[in-house]
Amino acid sequence: QGQVIRSFKVKNGGWVYGIALSRTGNVIVSDWSNGYISIYTAAGEFVRQFGGKGKDEGQLSNPFGVAVNKDGHIFVAECGVHCVSVFTEEGTFLYRFGHKGKAEGKFYCPHYILIRPDDLVYVTDGFNDCIQVFQQNGQFIRQFGNSFGNRNPEGIAVTSDGHIVVASRSANKLSIFTQDGQCVHEV
Repeated sequence: QGQVIRSFKVKNGGWVYGIALSRTGNVIVSDWSNGYISIYTAAGEFVRQFGGKGKDEGQLSNPFGVAVNKDGHIFVAECGVHCVSVFTEEGTFLYRFGHKGKAEGKFYCPHYILIRPDDLVYVTDGFNDCIQVFQQNGQFIRQFGNSFGNRNPEGIAVTSDGHIVVASRSANKLSIFTQDGQCVHEV
């Protein structure tokens, strides 16, 4: 009960914020301080690293959360440039979406990402205090959560019945939403 099975150090010793599993079972981690995405086997063996600190396409600026879609593409929330960047598992840059701003579809420090089974991308937008929903190509669909005082939403997950659970650090609470963004419970 609760025993460590295996642990390993992240290459370059940065601040690890996000973690996800690839379709092949590899462990994907984001290194906020050094701007890398690192991939390891489940046994902790280093596979590859991509990104590197910077603001150009293919580089990463303060990457937070990571998520993987059905095609194996890696979605990375970049707080430093207020966008989501998308890569292949091999590290090839594909595209990015979002820009800094307060309007719908714009970010102010995106934190974590959830890709639901219906392929929609949910992004916790840290300083816009909301959750934004996109198609995988970056087309904005809707936002929710800001009317419930969900300040600084960070962690995000989906329940077995399809509800969205969001952790808010500043408000010190969990909020549970329907897929359409209606708050059904807060803890």
